[in-house]
Amino acid sequence: MSDRGLGLNHLSDQLRQLQRSLLALESSSRTLKLAPLSGRDWFDLLNRKLLPQLSEGATLIVAVVGGTNIGKSVVFNHIAGFRASASSPLASGTKHPVCLVPPTFDAETHLREMFPSFDLQRWSTDSDALQETNAHLLFWRSHDRVPANLIVLDTPDVDSDAPVNWERADAIRQSADVLVAVLTQQKYNDAAVKRFFRTAATEDKAAIVVFNQVELPDDESYWPVWLGTFCEETGLRPEYVYLAKNDRKSAEAITLPFEERQWPIASNVPQADLPETADRIADSVVESTPTELSRVLSQLRFAEIKLRTLRGSMMRLFDSMDGIPSYLREVRDRGRRYRDAAAVLASRGVIKQADWPSPPSQLLVEEMWVWWDRHHSRLLHACGSMVDGRSSPCSRFDLGSTSSVDRRISTTGMVGHRASSQTGVRTTSNRDDSRKRTTHRSAGAGFVWYVL
Repeated sequence: MSDRGLGLNHLSDQLRQLQRSLLALESSSRTLKLAPLSGRDWFDLLNRKLLPQLSEGATLIVAVVGGTNIGKSVVFNHIAGFRASASSPLASGTKHPVCLVPPTFDAETHLREMFPSFDLQRWSTDSDALQETNAHLLFWRSHDRVPANLIVLDTPDVDSDAPVNWERADAIRQSADVLVAVLTQQKYNDAAVKRFFRTAATEDKAAIVVFNQVELPDDESYWPVWLGTFCEETGLRPEYVYLAKNDRKSAEAITLPFEERQWPIASNVPQADLPETADRIADSVVESTPTELSRVLSQLRFAEIKLRTLRGSMMRLFDSMDGIPSYLREVRDRGRRYRDAAAVLASRGVIKQADWPSPPSQLLVEEMWVWWDRHHSRLLHACGSMVDGRSSPCSRFDLGSTSSVDRRISTTGMVGHRASSQTGVRTTSNRDDSRKRTTHRSAGAGFVWYVL
């Protein structure tokens, strides 16, 4: 194993120890009522990105992502070279991610490690990913067109009306190394789309932008403005930019041409000057040879991109504002508030039980009788088998017999007193004053409590 491989394995061991420590801290601080670790982006990156992929020769994960009804599945099918994922002019098609892996890839083992949030399913038809269910499913199949050390995914919409689709798209984003960002004139400025890619930029994901459904040559001077706005507001820096014409027949036939464009279009051009600059470039554009996206992906700098995205995830993990340091401050601050509240209560004597005054005997007796009124029927039935060694319930006894003893009230507490030798139990309550009477007849060894 190379020195880099040894270093990655050592780092992986340290991160696993860190994960165990974080889970132990979460368990010991449950009384603080903090939000769980699961669902925090940095913790999910630890589980979904760093721990499964910190090894030499790890697979590069490419995900086709974007908003609703912009042709993600069309782009995915062109990467695959066949109609792998169902595409439709109707919105909200793909509900679950689908994945293509190389034939030599041990999918059952590695995909489970890479995507722990999903239940793996064999992908048999192009409509598998359209099924409605709240379970997180990931459909996969192998294909000989997929380069070694590369897997490609089609994903649910990042701006779907269904929150469950956001969760699935976010989980794929966290695991991915390269995002094929599919944009259109209608979606490049969408708030949910920009939020998704803004998070991806903080994780330093490599990105390939495909501006889909463009009208060429009419849009040649507009797409740089659209993309400039998108990159400025998300922080994303595309590795490559491609334009795909609005041609449904070619899209369905998997023959859609992807034309590469330079990006950025010129250095040091302010956003306000982009339209004029774009016009000059549009006048000089010569139709380029269409590009095969699968070939572009196969020529990516695998090792460099992998290390870059792992580094980006590490930076998110230890980010002072939204990573482990922030979580530790949250635990500390919440613990201090609890400690300060306890100190205030203690200083006011609220929780010093030893200093509490004794409750008035009248109040104590009243509370005892409230309890007795609620529970005496059940207790009487339960005591039947203990009276005189019999197994019959108390209802068999003559509850009307009398052997009364006064319930005396004082402040000295409760003492036990032997009952008379008669058999039976009768309890009465006079709520008009403080005197209570109880009748208790047992066979010799009965026991009656007096409140003195």
